[in-house]
Amino acid sequence: MSKTHCYTRQVSGEHYAIEAVEGDRFSMTAYGEGVHSDDYILLTENLRSVRYKIEQIDYYADPPDLWVALLIKCP
Repeated sequence: MSKTHCYTRQVSGEHYAIEAVEGDRFSMTAYGEGVHSDDYILLTENLRSVRYKIEQIDYYADPPDLWVALLIKCP
């Protein structure tokens, strides 16, 4: 069962990094436990909440709560 993880109170560049990869796909690096593929991430863009689906996620070994994910922007 997928979950939605709210990062709307986090600041881009300070708490997480996101960059466009191609089209509606993005790469995001952030901290957080329990984030999995097929979950959703909520971010704030231009004072609006935007939802992304996590297509793939990999956790770093150290620190163990740091991850990088491939996201797809939801319509």
